Amino acid sequence: MSNQPINKIVIFGQTPSKKNNKQIRQNRKTGQRFIGSSDIAKGWEIDALTQLKQECRRFNKGRIQIDYMFYVVDDVQRDLDNMVASVNDVLQQANALATIKNGKLKLLKGTGIIYGDHWQKLRLGSADAEIDRKNPRVEIIITELDVS
Repeated sequence: MSNQPINKIVIFGQTPSKKNNKQIRQNRKTGQRFIGSSDIAKGWEIDALTQLKQECRRFNKGRIQIDYMFYVVDDVQRDLDNMVASVNDVLQQANALATIKNGKLKLLKGTGIIYGDHWQKLRLGSADAEIDRKNPRVEIIITELDVS
């Protein structure tokens, strides 16, 4: 198995764990309660998607490996695999094509920077973290894997 050239993407800001940042919210129209992401997680997601607007590469053809290096703002315990999931979600949404269905915006699967985070498309590489109080970020290394 040979590897294609390495691609590096950086998202600035403290990566939250979306799974651990949930809140009970209320639908404004129906009054129904639901569990949704916190304002911190939503804010990071919007900021990350804005940063990735200029990213025109898409890794949708074959299998890829992603390695994650998180630079966190302090030594608070954080769940590394949940931060990885937050990054993967953003990479799937970034610059994705969308349609409007039933009055709602629906992203077209497979049109983001990465196709998906299932095992057939993504091999998880390494994930680590260090403290960088002045410049929190995640550095993402994407390697295209050639199965030939």
